[in-house]
Amino acid sequence: MGILRSLFGKHPNPAEEIRRFENTIQLHQEQLFGITLYSKGIELMYSDQPELVKMNRKSFQNVKDRIEPSIYAGESLLQQVKADPSKVKHLKQFKFPPISGHPMLDQMTQRAQILVRTYERMFPKRSKSEPLTEDELSSLMIEAANQL
Repeated sequence: MGILRSLFGKHPNPAEEIRRFENTIQLHQEQLFGITLYSKGIELMYSDQPELVKMNRKSFQNVKDRIEPSIYAGESLLQQVKADPSKVKHLKQFKFPPISGHPMLDQMTQRAQILVRTYERMFPKRSKSEPLTEDELSSLMIEAANQL
């Protein structure tokens, strides 16, 4: 479809592109939240194995260091485009870090999605900024593991 648009000089619909970009930002926010839940769950489940916890923290921090800045930059760009829709082409040029396309990324994304869906089902009205207790986190991990 993009090829046809470029051949015939059609410009993307700003509202459609904004909605698509908002969905992409939300997907990355949920990915980060799911990975955060997963990391905290691993720390709880393997608290007796400090080396594993340390490796997990380092891996999570690397992922967070890639995803978080792109989310903030994407949100900033989105606000600019909403203020001036003539900049909508910049949304297509913006690149988020990949969350799929490699077996490890695919597996991490699947786990994060399962955790987020399970969290939303178990704690439907809870703010994601409100930390879970150890019991809640343990229950979440067990429930999510049953879906894998």
